[in-house]
Amino acid sequence: KWLYNNGSKASLAYFLNKIFNPNGTGQIPFKKLDVLWGVSRLDSALDKAINAKKPQQWRTDIDKLFTE
Repeated sequence: KWLYNNGSKASLAYFLNKIFNPNGTGQIPFKKLDVLWGVSRLDSALDKAINAKKPQQWRTDIDKLFTE
């Protein structure tokens, strides 16, 4: 169960994107991840998070996990 950011599906999708697609060139198995995490439409949640007009603070927090 995803607990970060009150269980936000957008933050989960963004986190999984960082894991499965760190260079932006890979494919993410969204359908399998939807089943695994018990949610639906992670692909849509990721699209909305990335295209938000105002960057979310939680994105910065997740990005910190993946920087050296």
